[in-house]
Amino acid sequence: MTQTGAGTSAGNFLRRYWWPVAAAADLDSEPVMPVRILGEDLTLFKDMRGNIGLIGDRCAHRAISLAYGIPQENGLRCCYHGWTYDTAGHVVDMPFEPACLPLKVKAYPVEVLGGLVFAYLGPPETQSLLPRWEAFAREDLDTRIRFVPLPSNWVQCMDNSLDPVHFELQHVVAVVAVQMLEVHRVEGIERQRIGLQAPPGLRGRRRQRRLDDRPSDRLPVHARGGNRRARVPDSGAD
Repeated sequence: MTQTGAGTSAGNFLRRYWWPVAAAADLDSEPVMPVRILGEDLTLFKDMRGNIGLIGDRCAHRAISLAYGIPQENGLRCCYHGWTYDTAGHVVDMPFEPACLPLKVKAYPVEVLGGLVFAYLGPPETQSLLPRWEAFAREDLDTRIRFVPLPSNWVQCMDNSLDPVHFELQHVVAVVAVQMLEVHRVEGIERQRIGLQAPPGLRGRRRQRRLDDRPSDRLPVHARGGNRRARVPDSGAD
């Protein structure tokens, strides 16, 4: 159940959905980046025309990593012999060859929504439209995007996501801290220190939390407002 590679039961199931693979803004500073998702090593790139592609991680010529590729007007050029791939994985240029052979590496469709690059890794016949959820489709929101590696498999993440009871017990202190700090900001107190005590039953003892006026530096990601978070299975076996 924790195996997400191609051909596995869970892997085939998860490939029926769109997955966030990167923040769109990151491609402006790093137009080529390696991506590992659902047990596959891939290369995400943005060419000089602004087109985004997600293709295999190795060149079809000498198996050089395409993470070292160079963006071109018509795609991504391999750094070794210059073979160039478009966003569909087709070889569109072969320098010093008499003709461009009809070769191709694997490629997956991508779309940008809500500041995220989504990819669909399933078979074309089951590809659905990328859901335009309100939180992603609206453009009037103050958005911050972070990708945080989680040292667990996707089943553990989903089990935790479907458990609403733990939030009220484990994260209650952090939530109260954010609310209290917001009240003090409104009142104009810039450097107010607050002492918070966890409920008596939390882990069998009382714990003291002290927070300053920078909750983003001290609080867990669960307590920060305005974040769009995504849990992405990144390996084929955990």
